[in-house]
Amino acid sequence: MISRIIAIREKKNLSQEQFAQKIGVSRNFISLVETGKRNLSDRTISNICQTFNVNETWLRTGEGEMFLEGDDAFVNEIAAKYRLSAIDKEAFRLYMKLDENDRKALIAYSFALAGKILEQPALYREYKCERGELPRLSEADIEVEVAAYRAELELIREMQKDDPPERPIVPASHVKHQQEMTREEIHAELDRQLDAEKEATEESSDYGFGCSDAATG
Repeated sequence: MISRIIAIREKKNLSQEQFAQKIGVSRNFISLVETGKRNLSDRTISNICQTFNVNETWLRTGEGEMFLEGDDAFVNEIAAKYRLSAIDKEAFRLYMKLDENDRKALIAYSFALAGKILEQPALYREYKCERGELPRLSEADIEVEVAAYRAELELIREMQKDDPPERPIVPASHVKHQQEMTREEIHAELDRQLDAEKEATEESSDYGFGCSDAATG
């Protein structure tokens, strides 16, 4: 590999100092590499290939052409410009090789998956956790949350049993899904239901008294 490093540098007409600056190492390091006293890390090899459009297979083994051409050269240029990792680079290369139908299918799948994640709070939380944006719940945390949520739902169920038949139904589009409601919002909804029932009871009582007066008068 030593001779190939020297060949690249000479082909680009660069001094050891200039070559080192372009790949982010010191001139002394390049000097040691070219004299066989230091080895290149995988990261430095990747930097050399991306910076100078070098065929990595050739650099490591001597097989093939020194420089990349065509699509490989383009991918290498993009990887160097945006500092893509080896995985990013390979993903970009594979995407470029897909035909139009395959790319459409991949995008459709991506949107479908994103839609499912956004629709389901549990999936969305898992997604956020994977990105490190939310702390992971312990088993104890889950048990506490489940117990509290169950108690709130049971209270709502009991209240619904006593709802008057004429009570107006709120359109579904105006009510949050229960899994998306915070505890404070659920409590506020319960208070609203109680106020509505109280008001309905008072109106019914007033109407009853009015009828009685009319009958006796």
